[in-house]
Amino acid sequence: ETVFQKCHYVPNFVNPHEFSSHPDDGAPRPDGLMTVLFPRRCEEKRGAGVFIRSAIQLWKQGRKFRAVFCGWGSMQEEISDISRQSGYSKFVEVLDVPFDEMRSVYSQADIVVIPSLRHEGTSLSCVEALYMGKPVITTFVGGLPNLVIPGCNGEVVSPTVEQLSAAMARLLDNPGLRQQYACKGRAIAES
Repeated sequence: ETVFQKCHYVPNFVNPHEFSSHPDDGAPRPDGLMTVLFPRRCEEKRGAGVFIRSAIQLWKQGRKFRAVFCGWGSMQEEISDISRQSGYSKFVEVLDVPFDEMRSVYSQADIVVIPSLRHEGTSLSCVEALYMGKPVITTFVGGLPNLVIPGCNGEVVSPTVEQLSAAMARLLDNPGLRQQYACKGRAIAES
């Protein structure tokens, strides 16, 4: 038996029947808050710490939005603790959602943040978000800049609190830009 017989190719793709947007997606929530989604494992290398610190910076500036962390990981409790200690826990949700229910999580998001710090190939969460027609903010790490073209279908920033919070603020404050990125993101994901 050769090494090649022991290897299994696992393609990174999105099922278009499962991950597609519908006209009722993104309907306003009863509390009126926008949702910024972190759809990946809650780990430092995935950018969970940078995201919560960026969100806190924006909340301190007076912006109101919901930050949703959707994925198990070593930082789940820490994210909850940080949000509680900062006084902004009412704006934070930390969820574990099975893969087959992720479409509904994406559908409620207004912005998707994928702020990887290291070790990133072709991000499935990025492809899913683009396919769902969501504006994406990501970092210049690994394969992410191959999916998100700055100023076309999303924002690509350095993995710092300052740059991530600035990109989040631009999209939170600009519905036209969110719509532009969403439309172009879907087209790129489909291709």
